[in-house]
Amino acid sequence: MLDFTKPVQTRNGYPVTIYTTTAQGEYPIHGAYRDHGTDRLMSWTSSGKFSRGMSVALDLINCSSPEEFEFTGYVGITRIGGLEVYRYLFHDPDEARKTEDFLAIVPVTIKGEVGDGITSLRN
Repeated sequence: MLDFTKPVQTRNGYPVTIYTTTAQGEYPIHGAYRDHGTDRLMSWTSSGKFSRGMSVALDLINCSSPEEFEFTGYVGITRIGGLEVYRYLFHDPDEARKTEDFLAIVPVTIKGEVGDGITSLRN
């Protein structure tokens, strides 16, 4: 059962702002989910379902505490058409070395919270 006194999000991690839970009709919950900086207006059933009869990524769930993540990957730098560009994100530098003869392999760390479409950066 959803608790609307607590934050809600879509099943796939988009944050949701609820405008009302008492509208008339089959979809009485009205709100918006934030998708990459854009609010998308939606309505849901009284149980938080986006579509009757099946679970989908846009169903509502209560948020747990934000899950922080930190991911370190390795970017291969190569030359294409006279420009130095990055190619691919690897989990470890040895994997990058086996793939291509890069000019450089640079570590990149990404930190954040699960949400806004990010559900996991784990294997």
